[in-house]
Amino acid sequence: MNKPTVTIAIPAFNEENNIAHLLRAIFVQHAENYLLREIIVMDDGSTDRTASTVNDLAGNYPKLRLVSDQRRLGKIGRLNSLYRMVSTDILITVDADLDCGSSDMIDNLVDAFRDPAVGIASGALSPHPGRAFVQKSLYRSDIIWSEVVRNYRGGDNIHNSSGGLVALRHEFFETLFIPQDALSDAKFLYLKSKQLGFSFKFVPDSVVHFREPANLHDFISQATRFMSTGDKLADYFGPAALASYRVPLQKIILSLARNFLIDPFHTLSFLALQTWIRVFKTRYTGSYKNGLWERVASTK
Repeated sequence: MNKPTVTIAIPAFNEENNIAHLLRAIFVQHAENYLLREIIVMDDGSTDRTASTVNDLAGNYPKLRLVSDQRRLGKIGRLNSLYRMVSTDILITVDADLDCGSSDMIDNLVDAFRDPAVGIASGALSPHPGRAFVQKSLYRSDIIWSEVVRNYRGGDNIHNSSGGLVALRHEFFETLFIPQDALSDAKFLYLKSKQLGFSFKFVPDSVVHFREPANLHDFISQATRFMSTGDKLADYFGPAALASYRVPLQKIILSLARNFLIDPFHTLSFLALQTWIRVFKTRYTGSYKNGLWERVASTK
């Protein structure tokens, strides 16, 4: 079987601290089961050295290309441009503030497309252990939630669709357009793939690492975004969007009980943070305007 052609794209806004590290990790991927055509960094109007850092690296890596027009469009705007720009068999997008988990991360993701029904494959997000109180509590919450959703419905559920590391088949992304107010590109892609008859594949051994918010302000900004997504997607996909978020309560209770025995303090503090944000979320608005999120600086 011929190896599929792959484009890797990275939307980036003010990521000078991580972009070189991420690109070097991508350059050393094994690439045993695909042909890498190019790596595109979509600079989203950065005001730091993101663009110049990419240009410096491009001198040594001919497959690296910078797209920079000095405009701030937001991630969804940049993704929509990519869908029109890319012609390879598979498009893989990676968030610019992440760390690659292994040198076979991309190979593992591409393997999912051996099944011709798969239109979208998502890697797994794994948090870095944090030092701050909020980070430690959210780290525990990630472990709890991963236990709940990782194997639910064989991994085929909306919670496993991560925009941090996602691969799309050409026949899927060539027709895609994500509305600017969709709030979550990852969840929109999951629901759209189902609507169009494509299969979703969760790839747990294709891992990227991320940083949790380190303070309450950043936690509030990020959490209110996540909690608003289902209602917004219902505007496009109807009640099925909200139904797709449901998981069995028993699975949640069992995971909470297990983690309480391991780390009672941070399990309870996570529950307290979640309760607080759900009660007062209507007070925290305005973090999303014209397709642009308020930047969560402590996750960078």
